[in-house]
Amino acid sequence: MAIKIDEEKCTGCGHCMENCPNRAIFLVDNKAVINEDNCDDCGICVSVCPQQAIHIEEQKIKSEYPVMPVRTTKKDLTRVSSLKPERRKTGLIDFFNAVGDAVEVLGKVGKIIGRSGGQGRSFSGKRNFGRGVQRRRRGR
Repeated sequence: MAIKIDEEKCTGCGHCMENCPNRAIFLVDNKAVINEDNCDDCGICVSVCPQQAIHIEEQKIKSEYPVMPVRTTKKDLTRVSSLKPERRKTGLIDFFNAVGDAVEVLGKVGKIIGRSGGQGRSFSGKRNFGRGVQRRRRGR
């Protein structure tokens, strides 16, 4: 994910610069510019730009790690307390932190589903994650 500024739409009002928690945005020739080294992609600038000149450019990620399908409901994810307050407001989180948070939260509520695609083989317990996830027997 990357934050991009449309130079044609940007009027140089400075709202994005004033609201950036990392001071990653500055004005050059009355146009906003992002210092990508300081930007953590929180998305606050996107939400405060009155000209809608700032947008998120999605990037495809190729995973080097095995991927596990996860099934969950809104209730399961109500307490992800590790997110910074700014990110809770915008709903944008870093991909790798999101995966870690989801595994931690879902592991506690027993909602991590194995490769069966959710056909009765659910797993639970963060304490087992990494040491071989154990199957939960039906009826328990």
